[in-house]
Amino acid sequence: MDGVDLDVRSGEIHGLIGPNGAGKTTFFNCLSGALPVTSGRVFFGDRDVTDLPTHKVTQLGVARSFQIVSTFSELTVFENVRVAVQAVTSHRAEVHTRAATLTDVTTRTQELVDRMGLSGKEHLLAATLSHGDQRLLDITLALATEPTMLLLDEPFAGLPSSGRGAITEVIRDLNHTHGMTILLIEHDIERVLALADDITVLHQGRVLAEGPPEEIKDNPEVQHAYLGTKTVTPVARKDDSGAAVLLELDGVDAFYGKSQALERVSLRVHSTEVVCLLGLNGAGKTTTLMSVMGAVPVRAGQIRLDGTDMTNRPSEAVAQADRAYLISNGQIVHEGGPQELLDDPELGQRLIGV
Repeated sequence: MDGVDLDVRSGEIHGLIGPNGAGKTTFFNCLSGALPVTSGRVFFGDRDVTDLPTHKVTQLGVARSFQIVSTFSELTVFENVRVAVQAVTSHRAEVHTRAATLTDVTTRTQELVDRMGLSGKEHLLAATLSHGDQRLLDITLALATEPTMLLLDEPFAGLPSSGRGAITEVIRDLNHTHGMTILLIEHDIERVLALADDITVLHQGRVLAEGPPEEIKDNPEVQHAYLGTKTVTPVARKDDSGAAVLLELDGVDAFYGKSQALERVSLRVHSTEVVCLLGLNGAGKTTTLMSVMGAVPVRAGQIRLDGTDMTNRPSEAVAQADRAYLISNGQIVHEGGPQELLDDPELGQRLIGV
């Protein structure tokens, strides 16, 4: 990070976006005490927290969730939350006391379970939960510390579009009903635009833009940061109408464990063409290639190479093409030649969720 200035108002949802490597998670690490600040100061309220360790920052009221879900997989949902609740009470050092006898801890635990929509799943092992419920549990553990500010690092990561509604409603409820101040990192820009009161855009470690969602989505510098320059070597477009389909993906779903990375992705690659996959970080580009190569298992759909079913088998990449696809949140949303995509006046807005 390089000279980053950012103010988060009490009671707001503040979005933090930017291309991969912009410094978003590093910023969270500095805020939470996980990474030392080389220069500048970090304030929480009127308290200078720049040099405080993570546990001290947490005690002041800052809680954080992470990109990768972090729960106790062999404990039940209720036990996970109870551990977090007990850790911030006077009972935290009572290692010889049966946790079930701590009435105040049990009551608070059940309140959190109910609030987060995990009722009825209290006795399930965390490892058996769906990825969406694991995300909810992870956020619940952060809330158990009774924070006044919540740092959410990609809470929608790994969730299909159909599974993001529950997390969205939880974030809204925490803010609107309970007054929680939330700083949100997320690559699902459409969700950020819908949730945030203000948005800060980081690019190469610096603040590129800051303001309300309407200003950010129309900001040409933000679109440029995501899209890059409009410089491309002109290539004559081939007529592929009569070319044979060499590679075809038909409704492909792919997962990393319980985290869904691709949802019903379909595309065709004709003989002698090169297909470029464009999209934001986490959109599913690399997973698409790894699925074709057999490095990531395909749960549904089919991959065909020259008419032969190659699903979950390695295959050679196709060479030479002039077609590009824009993938957003695991689904194809645009197709065309490279220059056509760069010249598309709506492409920048597509990339930031308009």
